[in-house]
Amino acid sequence: VVPLEYDYVGRMSDDVIIVTRDGLYGCFDKTGKMIVPIERDEIREYAGGMARARNPQDKRFGFIDKDGKWVIGAFSDEVENFVDSCALVTTWGKVGMVRLKQGGGLGGWVVPFAFDAGGSMSEGLAYMGSQEKFGYINKSGDFVIPQRYSHATDFRRGMASVAMDGRWGVIDKEGNVIVPFEFDKTEIASDRFILVENEGKYGIFRPDGTVLFPAECDSVELYEDGSMFRYGVAGAMYKGERVRIDELGHVVWKYPITR
Repeated sequence: VVPLEYDYVGRMSDDVIIVTRDGLYGCFDKTGKMIVPIERDEIREYAGGMARARNPQDKRFGFIDKDGKWVIGAFSDEVENFVDSCALVTTWGKVGMVRLKQGGGLGGWVVPFAFDAGGSMSEGLAYMGSQEKFGYINKSGDFVIPQRYSHATDFRRGMASVAMDGRWGVIDKEGNVIVPFEFDKTEIASDRFILVENEGKYGIFRPDGTVLFPAECDSVELYEDGSMFRYGVAGAMYKGERVRIDELGHVVWKYPITR
């Protein structure tokens, strides 16, 4: 499909194959037709008919269509992919968010370049903030969860790990505390159980915020899909033994230690 004359050939995304030669980027479609000439300074994966691209003249990012035309001109130092028709953009060290209008093209600002850091939309919310004061905006740019956290992360399965005064906990999409701010680290598994860590010891919270197993394990396993439980049990190292913990918090199996 693509001739053997390029420095790099990427995997197909959105029926487009990205290639490079002499440091410049172009694209082929799945039939082997060149649809974007080798002239862009950078092109990232296509999604929804658009790809992030960088202009070689001024090194700024925008979005091109499958003909290589600028759908949204190169105006930003960095851009992220559109999620829920909103994209995080960065210029001169400040982040903001833009939206698409119906039919394509730039539809205006969700929030302007006013923050030190932020995240892409995740489950309808995105964290934004400056000087360790982070909150969450909706797609209208309104802070629906106030700027009161020292650190914030994307929402996942209706929950987000956030920190206050250096201690981590978990909140829901209304800002209610699920896991208290008592831990060195919190992580939301894909099956909605919550892994917590304190001073190198790990524990498990249920999605409703109750403790399933105290932070007394040397480790707790996460599978490749990000889940903690499989067939109703989770793997852990507890008191020097490999164990299995069920969804009621009971140690139901211990493996012999081989030396």
